[in-house]
Amino acid sequence: MRPGQYADKKRDLRKQKGKSITTFPSKRKIPFLTESPLEADFCYHLDYDLDVISYEPQPLGFYYLFEGKVCLYTPDFLVHDKTGFHYYEVKYKKYTQSKYFSSGRFDACVEQARALGKSLSIITEDYIYQKPKYNNLNVLHQYFGMQDIPSEFINKLKTELLSGNKKIESLLDIEDRGCQLGYIYQLIAEGFIKTDIQNKELSIDAVVSMGGV
Repeated sequence: MRPGQYADKKRDLRKQKGKSITTFPSKRKIPFLTESPLEADFCYHLDYDLDVISYEPQPLGFYYLFEGKVCLYTPDFLVHDKTGFHYYEVKYKKYTQSKYFSSGRFDACVEQARALGKSLSIITEDYIYQKPKYNNLNVLHQYFGMQDIPSEFINKLKTELLSGNKKIESLLDIEDRGCQLGYIYQLIAEGFIKTDIQNKELSIDAVVSMGGV
């Protein structure tokens, strides 16, 4: 094997022992197997990032050179977004600061990934569990594809939002408030409308606008 060459096949996580293999029920219709619960929680971010075209856990690994030896590295994720292709390694920050993590080896992987036309970055729990975004992503995931939304409600929503951004509260009928709030969360999850999930907790006070779907 030579540096820059890809592995012959992907790793089969179903055969991995001693790992916390976790299934993530992606809204992209494919249940993903990840190597840890932390990796599965990163999937929430990828699933609802409108810039992400596709992604896969445990993609084909590649060979790299480190201290005169050719080694095999498998990233945790390969992500295709609007800027290109990116590899991600998902680790707890404590591990990246421990004696078990070799920054020299990882730098060699970064250089080889770059030669393959891809970036390689580390994602830690600081990014994955940032609030309120992580909580909002969990809420949206619960509502995605939950029910058939009446066309009358969707048309009403379109008309309201064509005149500008609106607070969710102003879009709800008093007699059907709870059900319609669920509709709106589902429409946010499906990209029909959008709101700031990075900085604002989802609630009736959230401001929404038309999405790109």
